[in-house]
Amino acid sequence: PSDAAGTRDFPPLMSASIILPLKGTKPAELSNALLSYYADVTKSRPPEAAAAAARTLDQVRERLSSIKALSDTTADAAATELLAYERQLAALARRLDNAGAALNVRFIWRDAFRPKQKVEKGDLDWERVCTLFNAAAALGYAASRAFRRGAQADAFKQLQRAAGCFAAAHDMVRPAIWGLDPRWEPASLSPDLGLEMLSALRDLMLAQAQHAFHQKAVDEGTSPSVRAKLAEQAALLFGAALRTLDSQELRDYVTEEGSLFKPADDSWLRRLRAAEARARAIAQEEAAAAAAADSSYGAQVARLRLASELMRRAAAAAPDGSPERRSLEDESSSLSQRTRQAEQDNATIYQDPVPSAGALPRLEPKLFVKPIRPEDGLSSAQAAYADAFPALLPAATAAAVTQFHGEVHAKLHDLSTRTTSDAEKAQKALAELELPQALEACEADKRLPARLVRAIAKAQATGGVGVLEELLSACTALEKEAHCVAQREETCHVYCARCVDVPPRA
Repeated sequence: PSDAAGTRDFPPLMSASIILPLKGTKPAELSNALLSYYADVTKSRPPEAAAAAARTLDQVRERLSSIKALSDTTADAAATELLAYERQLAALARRLDNAGAALNVRFIWRDAFRPKQKVEKGDLDWERVCTLFNAAAALGYAASRAFRRGAQADAFKQLQRAAGCFAAAHDMVRPAIWGLDPRWEPASLSPDLGLEMLSALRDLMLAQAQHAFHQKAVDEGTSPSVRAKLAEQAALLFGAALRTLDSQELRDYVTEEGSLFKPADDSWLRRLRAAEARARAIAQEEAAAAAAADSSYGAQVARLRLASELMRRAAAAAPDGSPERRSLEDESSSLSQRTRQAEQDNATIYQDPVPSAGALPRLEPKLFVKPIRPEDGLSSAQAAYADAFPALLPAATAAAVTQFHGEVHAKLHDLSTRTTSDAEKAQKALAELELPQALEACEADKRLPARLVRAIAKAQATGGVGVLEELLSACTALEKEAHCVAQREETCHVYCARCVDVPPRA
């Protein structure tokens, strides 16, 4: 029973083969529009740093839009640059009203699955959403390359970042199309950026990441019982993505249109169906190994039978004549042989009752993946770009900053006026008492002037030292209040500088 009960390597071929197409785009003159807007708002010529940053935007966009298809040599670099470009757009959008609609730049993007469909919108959020889609596609391709070279840890991280891109795009699209007066008409979106599609693609990336983690557990010799939970979670995530993408609404959409000389191509969807069935088969196979380790040979046979059936379904679902199909047919044949061996061992040696598939307990899933948001790990690039446009602020933010500084100025002016008045009163009181000259004069005869003696007697009659201490306390409180207000003003200025990049005060 060692062959039947033991573990085997699980080639990560299927999940790595679910590659997303890129969205195409057309040129957009962003730098000229941005510098013109900068000059109009600030009433001054843009500084060289701003002009250089604007030119860089156009250069990066042109370079990225020239990528028509991903390859092993371009995927990693494309993913990095796409994510950096999106973070630069995010930093710029925060400085502009209505996500930069005032720039009057039209961004045209093609649908990833139906390139003939084009959508045009005039704000930076649309550019960001489309960029995030391509970043996710590039990360997914880079993960497939990591799969092939056995770098499961790299694939694990890249696929979670791809899921984070789809999650971020979903979070941007939803508020833009919801409500009584949406910024984007829901029907105006290309199908690849619909909310259901983005959610399904996020689940697909998480499913592949979970599968990569399972493969890593196999490589590290983790116990079959733990690996069964990891594989079951991968199967559930594949299933969630498949239910949406194989639904009546999206099935025809993700199938490549045919022509007079070419039939419709549903190979992308068939790969997903095969990946889901294979993930379920692996989960059952791992559970069979766990049952054998627990001397439950009847349960082992039942789960291997179920795994064999699921693997046959996976092979049948794969595209005809594809390398994936041949690989799955080999896996199915090997698994069927191991199942027959386990059946024979149980019949001749253990004679353990074999439960039906329906009587087997459900496998417990264990989730080890989550979306990694695009902003994680790119804050330095974002901050460096944001520094190039310190004078640009949204109208509401600029008004709030102006109001804040006005209130601080009024408060400081009031304190300055009160301090000057109190100082004049103190000087007048000292002059009336001939101080400090009177004290200097009495050093010789050790006698206070009569006028000062009368003032002291009067003070004693009206409360003495206690009143003087109260007056001193009042003066001290005023001094502290002035210091606190000045300190708050400085703190608030620093906070505003961090939030909206106000230049530091001289």
